[in-house]
Amino acid sequence: MAGHVVEVNDIIRWAGTVFSIDFMDAPDESQLPKPDDVYRIKFIRPLSQVESFVFTVRPENSVDKTNIKTTMDSIKVVPNPYIATNAMETAVANKYLNQRRRIMFTHLPANCVIRIFTPTGILVDRINVNNESDNGIVHWDLLSKEDLEIAAGMYIYHVKCNVTGKEKIGKFAVIK
Repeated sequence: MAGHVVEVNDIIRWAGTVFSIDFMDAPDESQLPKPDDVYRIKFIRPLSQVESFVFTVRPENSVDKTNIKTTMDSIKVVPNPYIATNAMETAVANKYLNQRRRIMFTHLPANCVIRIFTPTGILVDRINVNNESDNGIVHWDLLSKEDLEIAAGMYIYHVKCNVTGKEKIGKFAVIK
C-alpha cells in the first residue's frame, strides 16, 4: 500500500490537494481493504472549516459481457484502406529513412487476441491485447511475426475476446 499527496495546480497557484491510497502493490489479498475497514489520516495542522475530504471507492473492474458483444460488432481498422501512409504516423526527420507505418484497431475488448491472415489463410501476425477496460485501441506496425514489412493486398483479421470467447472477423486493405 502506498499513499501519495499531490498538489493540484492549474495556473501556478494552489487549488487543493489530492490524497491517493494505492493498494496495487499489496503483497497478498490479506492486505487489501475489506468491508468495515477503517483508515485514519493524521494531519500535523488542524483542518479549517472550509476544508473537506471526499473519498471515492472505485468498483472492482468487472466485465459487462453484453457490452462486449456490442463493442465487438463495432471493431474497425483505420485507416482502411491503408494507402502508403496516414496522418497517425509520426514523420521521420531523415527523408532517406522509411517512415514507421501503422494502422489502428478500435473498439477492442480489453483482453483479446488479434490474428492477422492473408486471404489464403497464412498467419501474418498475432497481437495480444491486455489494455485497461476503457482503452479499446491498439496499433499494429504492419510488420509480420518475422518483423518483415507486409506486402500490399487484402488481409483478414480475427479478434477473439479472452473473457467471453466472442469472435469478430473483418478485413482491411494495404495499398503501397
